Amino acid sequence: EATRPGPIKELADVEILCMVAGGGANGNIFKAPGSASKKDIYTWGCNDHSVLGRKTKNEGESSVPGLVEALADKDIVQISLGDNHMMALDSNGQVWSWGTYRDANGILGFKPGTDKQTTPEVMGGELKDKRIIAIASGDNTSYALTDSGLLFMWGDARISQRSSSRGDNKRQVLMPSVVPSAKRFSTIFAGGYHILLIAHDGSLWAMGLNNHGQLGTGKEEDICTIPKQVK
Repeated sequence: EATRPGPIKELADVEILCMVAGGGANGNIFKAPGSASKKDIYTWGCNDHSVLGRKTKNEGESSVPGLVEALADKDIVQISLGDNHMMALDSNGQVWSWGTYRDANGILGFKPGTDKQTTPEVMGGELKDKRIIAIASGDNTSYALTDSGLLFMWGDARISQRSSSRGDNKRQVLMPSVVPSAKRFSTIFAGGYHILLIAHDGSLWAMGLNNHGQLGTGKEEDICTIPKQVK
């Protein structure tokens, strides 16, 4: 353990553009050395559930920053990181994701038929042909906003009270689905199991667990399954 900040020598001479930290891992976007425009994604930390997006042989290899080679030729503009999954958004509006999702019973999986995704993969399903402008990651839930302001989510079902039982419902929660709302959103922020959204008109909305009053909507309910305005 480290009780004081120390330099990460592998990143000492690069221009870092973005940094994210999750449950046991980290990731960043930085300008590639010698290039005016090329950007690279580096990750490090615990790789037990393939959250780093690259194969590692041991803890020594995963504990230092390493290139996510599958995204080396992509123009990544945003990254997000949960406990065991990570996402990247490219300039074309496509979402790349990898790792896995967990619930109270253990591993849910990454998608139907895949428990752990070791390298970045384009998210399909209802996100296909959608242009995404923003992404966010909760502990075990992923979110994406389209250019028209629609909110999509997938992963652990607790935030929307969809059943997370093993069986057919498992396939449902791991695939992106739109969250019903008449509002259209432009910005999203994620906590462990709740999210805050800024609508096109500048109003603030919240959704998810409210057991600690984290939504800011009062304590009338312990969970809000659709976005509710923070007055």
